[in-house]
Amino acid sequence: MLFAPGYSVIDGTLLEHNGTFYLFHKEEEFGAKTGERRAIRLAISQHLEGPYVVQEGPLNHGQIAPVITEGPCVMPDPTRPGWLLLYDFCMTDGYGVSCSSNLRQWTIEKVATFPPEARHGSTAWLSSAEAAALRTAFRLRDEWHNDDRIEKQNRVDILRSLGLSGDGYPAWFYISSEGHPKTMLAHPPFGCAILFIVVAGA
Repeated sequence: MLFAPGYSVIDGTLLEHNGTFYLFHKEEEFGAKTGERRAIRLAISQHLEGPYVVQEGPLNHGQIAPVITEGPCVMPDPTRPGWLLLYDFCMTDGYGVSCSSNLRQWTIEKVATFPPEARHGSTAWLSSAEAAALRTAFRLRDEWHNDDRIEKQNRVDILRSLGLSGDGYPAWFYISSEGHPKTMLAHPPFGCAILFIVVAGA
């Protein structure tokens, strides 16, 4: 078994950086015995196969994100040196983010904006050329997802043609001013989401 910390675990996200493996995961414990402990924790190992040592975070006796959160996603910060940890406030339909300079100590970012209905996000980098192709293919503009004139099936067909969604998921786009990070949200079924970070000039 890769990881058996003594509490129920779901939503593992594994990241290797400089020879160290970081396993972000949700502690899935709640009830009269444990209290509310459904939130993100971190375990670290020097080897992919473990053993992983659970780190003691500053929140709720060891956690690194507020309760009730799940679906951790870790990515390099596109605006400064460091890292971002994205997580889903799954019971309140919200999204949150924390920042870190070292992947171990995390600070909650109190001012952050996410696309509505984002759930269980993942990130992938797009080049400027790829972003331009997407904008052209979708005839994008700000808050394009609110345009009911574009049929959902058209969105599905375009995603398939671009190789972004083999199952044909509808998509919503958010485009910021030139030179700033841009985001695209592709909505699979069951409320999940894929969040693409587009960096101008990449």
